[in-house]
Amino acid sequence: MGHRDGWKMLVTGASTGIGQALVRLAASRGFRVAAVARKDEDLAALSAIGENVTPFRCDLNHPDQIEAMAADVAEKFGDVDILVNNAGYGIRGAVDEVDEGTVRAMFEVNVFAPWLLIKAFTPAMRARRRGLVVNVSSVTGYFVSPFNGMYSATKHAMEGYSDALRMELSPFGISVVLIEPGPVATQFMATTQKHSDDLVSNPDSMYAKAYDAALKTLANVHGNALTAESVAMSIMNAVDAKCPRPRYPLHKLSWIALFLNTFVPRRVVDGILMRQTGLTLLKK
Repeated sequence: MGHRDGWKMLVTGASTGIGQALVRLAASRGFRVAAVARKDEDLAALSAIGENVTPFRCDLNHPDQIEAMAADVAEKFGDVDILVNNAGYGIRGAVDEVDEGTVRAMFEVNVFAPWLLIKAFTPAMRARRRGLVVNVSSVTGYFVSPFNGMYSATKHAMEGYSDALRMELSPFGISVVLIEPGPVATQFMATTQKHSDDLVSNPDSMYAKAYDAALKTLANVHGNALTAESVAMSIMNAVDAKCPRPRYPLHKLSWIALFLNTFVPRRVVDGILMRQTGLTLLKK
């Protein structure tokens, strides 16, 4: 029997990918899971997983829906012991070209929604003096590459407040964990492409040649992607741990990034990344 048996878990982004894999895995292990999604068909599919899964509707772009969902969870599901902030998406493009509205919407889901959920559920955890917050970040939370700047900014923000939160909640018996995958074989890439395609395929962009090269490099990197199930298993390892690690880098790319950040001069790293993403093609 694990030391967190009987604890209840809430998972955002539960309709696909890492979130759905985690809901299935946690439910199979006897956890009661509140699974958060937006669409009717996704909520029905989550409900069909089994009696341990209770679906809740919420569009994380809207703070009022987050507040209403938290109240609904408290009424129909009860106390949340493990909060997994998994939902998120990315955009590609140069920092000075990405659309402001798209960036603001991404920050709403990737940064503000997890923070609002933390504010909603950690007061009760503090009162019970137990709990676990799992924030699904990314290798981009500590390692930036060209054309990924604004998505990286959202994950840098999450990593920043997660580090503070870990120390602030520790006296109350609550652990805070960052999961840091590299590429994962989910719908994430398709969603990112949908939000970025008009920009990165624009032949009039000053970065057009570099975008082409960067997308080819990205396709090669994603040829070695993790599975959603393996990431879900890593999250469950953190759940099962009596003293979970602050960070869980999960892909070899994560470890390469840590090495480059620690031991290689930034000018050298910049040169490597500029070649890989085609920026050197733009020099006259």
